[in-house]
Amino acid sequence: MKVAIRHHTIRALILALSAAACAASVADPSGVLGAPDAGLPPPNHANSDASGIPDAIQAMPASVRIAAGDAHTCALTSGGRLKCWGHNGDGQLGSNSTVSSLVPVDVNGLPSGITAVTAGDAHTCVLTSGGGVKCWGDNGYGQLGNNSTVNSPVPVDVNGLPSGVVAVTAGDVHTCAVTAGGGLKCWGRNVNGELGNNSNVNSLVPVDVNGLPSGATALAAGTAHTCVLTSSGSVKCFGDNGSGQLGNNSKVTSLVTIDVNGLSSGVTALAAGSAHTCALGSSGRVKCWGRGAFGELGNNGTEGSLVPVDAIGLTSGVIAVTAGDYHTCALTFGGGVKCWGDNGEGQLGDNSKVKSLVSVDVNSLTSGVTSVAAGYKHTCAFTSGGSLKCWGSNNYGQLGNNTKVKGLVPADVVGFP
Repeated sequence: MKVAIRHHTIRALILALSAAACAASVADPSGVLGAPDAGLPPPNHANSDASGIPDAIQAMPASVRIAAGDAHTCALTSGGRLKCWGHNGDGQLGSNSTVSSLVPVDVNGLPSGITAVTAGDAHTCVLTSGGGVKCWGDNGYGQLGNNSTVNSPVPVDVNGLPSGVVAVTAGDVHTCAVTAGGGLKCWGRNVNGELGNNSNVNSLVPVDVNGLPSGATALAAGTAHTCVLTSSGSVKCFGDNGSGQLGNNSKVTSLVTIDVNGLSSGVTALAAGSAHTCALGSSGRVKCWGRGAFGELGNNGTEGSLVPVDAIGLTSGVIAVTAGDYHTCALTFGGGVKCWGDNGEGQLGDNSKVKSLVSVDVNSLTSGVTSVAAGYKHTCAFTSGGSLKCWGSNNYGQLGNNTKVKGLVPADVVGFP
């Protein structure tokens, strides 16, 4: 049975192999996300502008090394081992127990060569170097994909995906993967059509997403919606749309893929929160849509939006974006981290608990960061020196610093490096 910490969380990162989320080679001047701001010099992809930021920035996954769930966190060490910490009531740490941990512990039975990790509400999945997917933890809706609803405290193989996968992402209690052929498969809860197979019946094994036999390159999953990036740089979403998180200027839930307004090209990366979604363009521009009650859209307001809107101050220079439940963070070209939205647990890392409707700098992380991941109400980042820092909620030890004290600023995770 689920413990009472679920609160409809997300885990939304684009977890693709590094090559899967490349920037578009040409910035589209038509007003879509890849277009540079009006007033900036015309694109010249051989050069940078006066700020030193290239006109077309190569996007990167928000993180393939860190995954932040509801109240647990996992990260890959420099040696390729996976460690997890925090809440473990459903076995989401993969340590063959249900005992929570305030410090990182090894995941049982994983092969060497893990290339990406993603975390849902209380389950975790990895992508292996052979292209296989393994999951563990909560399985109440079949989100482990092993044709069962029994929780597993150790990794299990996802049915039918021993190889051929290039990206995987975990939503609240569903999971999706991109295959090498560009197809998309999802499994787990499907009450709102988040599996995209034109039904609302849960699935204990991967099913094909309708209308996407090929062309998918990356994806992001929220509480009950899923979005996919195509090879043409367009974005399609499906599932719950009660807050406009599908971005099609409506609040009608969709059981199949639909186009996001204004994002027909130029997108290089995606992130999905509980009920909001963000996209990164080839010019380093961030746009968000969906629920905005906590300022998670970054547009200096608390009204939601049914279509993509600019995150103020982030119209260029961003290389990755990640979304928590009600907050969002971005990694800049200069290696800095900026966050916005809900801050009740200090998840923005600015030494306060005051929400912000626009992006703010994370204390001590204005440079030198290589990847970032947002969980329910906590955030973590790897630095170029190999250290891992986390901040925000810590009621189950998800910050990994051997305490349960929330952190308003980044603190080192024990054992990294």
